[in-house]
Amino acid sequence: MMFLNLQGTVVNPLADYVPGKTGNLSNNELVMELREAAKDHFGRISFVYIDGIEHADRMKALGLYGGQERLPALALNTKDGKKLPFPEVLPINRDTILQFCADYLSGRMNNEDDAQEMAKKALMATNFNRKNQAQRQERKKPPEEKTGISEQWKKKDPVVQITSDNFEEIVLDEDRDVVVLFTSKECESCSHMTPYYKRLGRRFAELEQEEGGLGGGNVTVGVMDLADDTPPLGYATVLVADLPLVVLFPARDKGAPFRYYSGVSKVRPMMEWVAQHSGSGVVLPRLPHLNEEDRQLFKEQVREREEYKAKKKAEEEAAMEEEQRRLEEFRRQKKKARVEEEEENPHHHEEEGQGEEKHHNKVDRTIFSANSGGQEHDDDDGDIPTVASLDDNNEDGDGYSDYYEYDEL
Repeated sequence: MMFLNLQGTVVNPLADYVPGKTGNLSNNELVMELREAAKDHFGRISFVYIDGIEHADRMKALGLYGGQERLPALALNTKDGKKLPFPEVLPINRDTILQFCADYLSGRMNNEDDAQEMAKKALMATNFNRKNQAQRQERKKPPEEKTGISEQWKKKDPVVQITSDNFEEIVLDEDRDVVVLFTSKECESCSHMTPYYKRLGRRFAELEQEEGGLGGGNVTVGVMDLADDTPPLGYATVLVADLPLVVLFPARDKGAPFRYYSGVSKVRPMMEWVAQHSGSGVVLPRLPHLNEEDRQLFKEQVREREEYKAKKKAEEEAAMEEEQRRLEEFRRQKKKARVEEEEENPHHHEEEGQGEEKHHNKVDRTIFSANSGGQEHDDDDGDIPTVASLDDNNEDGDGYSDYYEYDEL
């Protein structure tokens, strides 16, 4: 799958030309190279291209992090669930794409490390095709004072900012248990977890400063923003679930299988989870009840959360009301237009059958006699007996007439 910058362009799927540029390269040139490579793998690999800005979540799902600055980008998504990003050091042309696919199909490339090894060998080849070398911005590097673990703990916030540059120094420290929250600026759920995770970092920092506070164990609490950076080679496979993702790298056990937190986002359960899987021997003391400062902090967090929920609810209700108003206005305008059209083109219905005699509400009254076997008496002769006179002739003496008046409409 190829990710391009297609913003502001109109792509006709039936046309051969793809307008616009991604970085310093022509979109049409990149797509042509992709199509040429697709001819050699017809029926085995599907080749597609999409807008990397609009589908940034798809890029992250395939292990491509850094957003728009990393475009153009490619990745192979296999049917057995593997995500293999195309090495950024390679140019994007038919030859490199074919080599990338061939190494996977032959079984020589099964992970990102294999892909990087393939890229190194390709770059050393004498006949290497360097067409379409993308010029991407260098990944942001943290300031020097944030590269060391000792400097990090001197900061006011005990949660360490982890990047690809200091990942090995901090996360892979064999003497410390390291908890890492993988998050993103674009993740709304991550923002809800942030206050609890910061509290987790402060609590572990306080206990570590106390003598015997963690029973001799050592814990580092860190966070990595995947919108700006990505784990180094060999650890990209840790990202197997939706964000936010909390992972523990125990002391002296930094490799797979990784340990993921799946409980509620509260301080106490997370601390107990760290102690349970600790490699440095973390032992939690008897945790006291919240003091006054902690209670106020908790109330503030609850208040902020409730305000956020109320704001979201109000926005949703306002949106529904606006949609209802627009619908009513649409109906009113439609009705008004229909009335105006009828006034401009009135329908003239001429009465049919002019000259014919019309009879409205004409009633033929027929008198039936129950005792006479249903003989009819037409009212044309004017001798229609009344109900009272018929009652007088009632032979049964039951007070009811043996005649019934029937209106034939």
